[in-house]
Amino acid sequence: MQIIGKGRIGTSLKLLDNSIQLIDRNSYKLIQNDQITMIATRNDDLLNVLNNINIVASNLLFIQNGMLSPFLKEKKLDNSNRGLLYFAVSNLGDKPDIGDTSIFTGPHAPEIVDYLNSIGVSSKEVDNQTFKIVEMEKLIWICTFCLLSQVHDKSVGKLVNENKDEIQTLFKEFTDIALKKEIQISDEQLNGLIDYSLSIPDYKGSVKEFKWRNGWFFNEDKNLKFHTSLLKKIGII
Repeated sequence: MQIIGKGRIGTSLKLLDNSIQLIDRNSYKLIQNDQITMIATRNDDLLNVLNNINIVASNLLFIQNGMLSPFLKEKKLDNSNRGLLYFAVSNLGDKPDIGDTSIFTGPHAPEIVDYLNSIGVSSKEVDNQTFKIVEMEKLIWICTFCLLSQVHDKSVGKLVNENKDEIQTLFKEFTDIALKKEIQISDEQLNGLIDYSLSIPDYKGSVKEFKWRNGWFFNEDKNLKFHTSLLKKIGII
């Protein structure tokens, strides 16, 4: 596998398999167009990456967090592979801290899953509809815990133990938006997000990639009172 992006994700996976070819903006010429290519850059860098490569959609693997589906549809990349990673990398140069099983969908999902399992990253294939549901589920986790982590300067484990009411308030606001998109997130799934947080208790997040994450919820409904109040508190809006 080749990976575009030498940040935390790409570097952590190379620690598990040194044969991985890491590509950055200065080495696009090294790309092999017939290989499955994971794009592990920031969301805001995706357009620049796509303008510099010539790889068919079916060989591309996007693993970005946030609401990525509208962007991929606009760029006619619906036939690409998608992944949601359930591991944390706190610092550049750390190995992945596996929290749960990562999921993948797309034409090469079986090969991707087999490969990642072989290097110790628990992974499974899901159908496209299931992926959309889990994409929303993970977006809710990120937009809840990273925001509260920044507001209170606490790890996710401490938030679960000390700020459960605030977590539940954000869950309610975000699941209401999901329902408007015809995606229903169950109480069982929300409890799973709590369990996931407890599996990586020392992780401390912050609000990033605003347009793709908390900003997506904010733009869908600026009347989410608690969410909006927290964004104002940290000066995002």
